[in-house]
Amino acid sequence: MTAKATKRIVCLANSRKLSGRCIAGKEIQDDGRGGDWIRPVSDRDSQEVSEWERQYEDGSDPCILDVIDVPVLKAQPKDYQQENWLLDPEYYWQKIHSVTTNELTQFIDPAAPLWINQRSSAHGRRSSLTPLPVKRRKLPILSKNPMPEPTSGRAYVENIYPWLHEKIRCHLLWTAA
Repeated sequence: MTAKATKRIVCLANSRKLSGRCIAGKEIQDDGRGGDWIRPVSDRDSQEVSEWERQYEDGSDPCILDVIDVPVLKAQPKDYQQENWLLDPEYYWQKIHSVTTNELTQFIDPAAPLWINQRSSAHGRRSSLTPLPVKRRKLPILSKNPMPEPTSGRAYVENIYPWLHEKIRCHLLWTAA
């Protein structure tokens, strides 16, 4: 028995969310180029993906840069999260292969702002979004063009609360050409 539909994605996000994970990636089109963002979601209120819903047949979990066939039932957009697809929990996810960091260029979208930097938190300058009702947002948090091509840059993880392991911040630094 096969799933209704399958989305082939390269996994670009795999983060903790409540009792599960939030996994997202770019769909791989028939010509091998990156398409739209896809985020498999469960039918639970918080939409996190449980361990058994996201595992491969061998019991292992998806990793960043895995190319995955994800069985889905239907598009499930919610507010500004238009990339949501309801996963089919009856089927395993299938790892096809992994891409290298050199292959990521095929998934870069044209440069576009992700959000308007208006607010700052206690731990960073311009590090939070202005809370606006969804209907008033000018730009979605995760738009169709969220991966601008870098001229150079680096990423590192900083634990801003050493006594709490789950409070980790990632700083992305980009320089102009």
